[in-house]
Amino acid sequence: MGTERIRVRGPGPRATWKTIDILACPVTFSPHPQQIEAARRGYDDWWQALGWVGTG
Repeated sequence: MGTERIRVRGPGPRATWKTIDILACPVTFSPHPQQIEAARRGYDDWWQALGWVGTG
């Protein structure tokens, strides 16, 4: 995938830089954040409707 330089703590206040191989795949987010927000709104509406049924 590639390489990355990271700072590694050593003994005491010193730190060294180390190059590591990146072996992970890039992360993709699906569904779109707007779809997640819409689903949360629908879930809140569902709970509100359940409350109305419970009190009615």
